[in-house]
Amino acid sequence: RQKRQKTTVKICLCVPTLSPRGVLKVEELPFVAILLRSFIESVRTDAREFAFFVYAGYDEGDPVLDVPSPVTWDAIHSMAFNTSVTVHPFKFPRQAGGIAWIWNALMSA
Repeated sequence: RQKRQKTTVKICLCVPTLSPRGVLKVEELPFVAILLRSFIESVRTDAREFAFFVYAGYDEGDPVLDVPSPVTWDAIHSMAFNTSVTVHPFKFPRQAGGIAWIWNALMSA
């Protein structure tokens, strides 16, 4: 008999995000403090049959997400360390249409 190989199911979430006015710290961003934290806590760490990818889209020039230092994205990646969640940042040029434009661009990423 031939053994069936286990396959990993890949699931991608596309999330357009921005830094609200007055928010200057990565840990205060709603994307990080609410959505990502809750999602990571909801995913069982032993559920390796699933791989979750979060495509996070943001505007070029965003005061918290688009900074020259890797500190912001390092902090976000450290939240998902040793889980089945991987976060991929996608920077987009500012466009008329804002979040809706980013949403559509993420869907084609």
